Amino acid sequence: MNTSYVSGKEKKLAERAEIIRATALKLFVAEGFGSVSLRRIADISGIQVGSLYNHIDGKQQLLFELIFEAEQNLLSALRAAVEKADEPVMQLEAYVEQYFIHASLNKELHLLAVREKRCLDEGDATRLKSLLLKHEQLIHDVLSRGVQVGLFKVPSLEFSIKAIWSLLDGMLGSVATNPIDVSICADQLKTCVIRLLGGDVLR
Repeated sequence: MNTSYVSGKEKKLAERAEIIRATALKLFVAEGFGSVSLRRIADISGIQVGSLYNHIDGKQQLLFELIFEAEQNLLSALRAAVEKADEPVMQLEAYVEQYFIHASLNKELHLLAVREKRCLDEGDATRLKSLLLKHEQLIHDVLSRGVQVGLFKVPSLEFSIKAIWSLLDGMLGSVATNPIDVSICADQLKTCVIRLLGGDVLR
């Protein structure tokens, strides 16, 4: 067997799969998962609709893979940032900064995860849930430590977590992807979140 032919064919398949994935991501974010058909994905990707199944298992599976990737990469980045900080205020600042910067650099994936989780079928939603709980536990632990030592003053950890996420995700749409703009906005968000929780901003 000609191994160069096989490797070349595999490379073309991988490239085609990436085109399909990128096309689907853009369409899901721009038009909403429910409004996008497989035929539309195929047409824009430049292939026959029947050929899609050589690369993907279906629209639902593609949505799950994109959202799972977004959430997994975000959690990994957040864990690494928080672990480098020594105490709760620094950990929360690191969390806010990394969340916003990571989401800004991966804007389409992040927006898809935020907006279209509700479109996952029951099985995929269950598979994703454990990952989401790990993320929630990460920020919960940071806030809890801050409350215990008197650095944060919050009536409800759960409410505070949702408020932080809403603020960060809401601001994502109002800032350009210019690294300078993102960095400035991340700094302002750190100050805002810490003060909202009754903490002192570290300088």
